[in-house]
Amino acid sequence: MKLPLTGALVALVALQTGVIVYEHAQTKDEIRVLRAEIARLQGEPKCGEQTRPTPAAEVGAAVGDADLDLVVGAELDEDPVSSRDLDGEVEFERGANELAPGDSITVDRIVGDHSALKVGGHYVVHGRYRLTSRARAKLLLSVTTTEPDAAANPASVDVEAGEGTFALPLTLTAAGYPHLTFYERDTGRPFSGVYFGHDAWLLRTKSWRYADD
Repeated sequence: MKLPLTGALVALVALQTGVIVYEHAQTKDEIRVLRAEIARLQGEPKCGEQTRPTPAAEVGAAVGDADLDLVVGAELDEDPVSSRDLDGEVEFERGANELAPGDSITVDRIVGDHSALKVGGHYVVHGRYRLTSRARAKLLLSVTTTEPDAAANPASVDVEAGEGTFALPLTLTAAGYPHLTFYERDTGRPFSGVYFGHDAWLLRTKSWRYADD
C-alpha cells in the first residue's frame, strides 16, 4: 500500500522485531544512500539464520508530498501497521502532560483501521515537536498498559534540537494510555511527554513527575 506523508521521512523496519519507525532524512542525497542500503540488506540472512543481529532495513522514502511505499519483508511473522488500510480517522483529546521549558509535542492526526482506539487496532500517529531543552532526544510512542503482564509495542525516532514532524505507527496490543515522550538518548531518562486518546484510553492526570524517575 501507499501511505501519504509530508516532509522528508524514511521508514525503517527492524526485521527481527517487526517494529517500524520513521527517521528524518534531510537531503535527497541521504535518501539515495538509504535506498541503496536495501540492495545490500537483501543479501543479509533471514531471521533465524543470522549469526549476528540483523540491521534495520530501509524500506522506502518520501520527499515533500511524495507517497511512501512501505515494503514489508517476508521475514515478518505478523502483519504490521504498514500493510493495513488506514482509512479511519480517530478523534482524540490531549491528556496529562509534562514538558520541559521550551519543549512541545503535538498530535495533529491519528489514522487507523478503526475509527476509535481498540485492542488489536493498527494506527499511525501524525504530529509535530519542538525540542529546545536538550541537544538531541528519542521521541517514543508507546502505551502505559492497564492490563497485568501486558506489553506495549513502542515505536520511536531520534530527533535533534529544533522543530520537526513525525508519523509513528501504533499497534494496540493491550488496553492503556497512549503517550509520546522525549527520552534522553544517553541516559534513557524521560523528560517531556504528552498523553492522548479518548474515553478509557485517555490519561487525564498523572501522579508522578519525570524529574523523579
